[in-house]
Amino acid sequence: MQITDFSLQVQQLLQQVQQQAQKEIILESNGRHEDWLAFDQSGHKVDAAGKIHLQMAHSSIPDFTLAHELRHIEWELQDYARIKFPLTTGQPELDRQLKITASSLIGSVEHLLIMQKQRKQGEVTATVEKEFVKGISQNLAWQDVNLDNYFIYYTLILLDILTLSQGQDLDHWQQHYPKAYAAAGKLYQQIAENTRPTAFSVRRQQVRLLELFAQLLVENSYPFLPLNDFVLLEPVVSSRQLRLTLGQVFQIKHSELKDLKTNNRALILVELTDQQNAAVLRFQHELTPEQYRQLYQMNVREFLQMQQVHYYLR
Repeated sequence: MQITDFSLQVQQLLQQVQQQAQKEIILESNGRHEDWLAFDQSGHKVDAAGKIHLQMAHSSIPDFTLAHELRHIEWELQDYARIKFPLTTGQPELDRQLKITASSLIGSVEHLLIMQKQRKQGEVTATVEKEFVKGISQNLAWQDVNLDNYFIYYTLILLDILTLSQGQDLDHWQQHYPKAYAAAGKLYQQIAENTRPTAFSVRRQQVRLLELFAQLLVENSYPFLPLNDFVLLEPVVSSRQLRLTLGQVFQIKHSELKDLKTNNRALILVELTDQQNAAVLRFQHELTPEQYRQLYQMNVREFLQMQQVHYYLR
């Protein structure tokens, strides 16, 4: 797979991203040959030497597949909060499902802004949309499965395609998947109407999306998922908040989940405004009530530095 196989516009984009990343990007085939488009047809990783290996399928529109993955690399070069999974429910299969679900939800906010940029740059056309519809049809086969058992799966897939289509129903999905489409539509509206390309806005919408998804599951008779504890989203704070006391901005919470590193019940830092896990806290011994009071009086900046919590400035 050579860069000269792609359009001049995509070649220029690769050069631009390489310059921004200050890393060489190596194109590789992932071995897949698919006559459609999908968001999962490409990925990338950095090797020990710092080179970026961009792996992609031979899709129906290779220019779009490569451009889309380059936009993801471009995204990672910006200061957006990172997602981590440092806790466990104690059930490996449930942990796996939570990671897949949360990653898909968090990724939809990223995709929303990436697709807006790709549309602005002329990388999304009617043909691209048509090929994505073909890709979705490979994953959604209403005549073969029990829809109720696939509500979560369908909702996440439909949310993906709605971020591409800007909320349009391109293939009668509302008719075939009424419950999942309604849920995906609510999730899409949440991020489409409120997300701005800033670290604070992106994290806020990611948190709200996790909250809304958990709520929609309960409304559709599914068990509640502890996404607010299980998913760690690094904090985004203002200069003013850094000068406040810890108790004015954050709360120290004993989670019902376990810390993967210590296998003990996790102690996490949550923001007062959204109760989302922002950091896992570790102390050498169990804290006394007086020590908790002292921590809450600490300056936010000092506390985050003490606990080596990575944060982003608003």
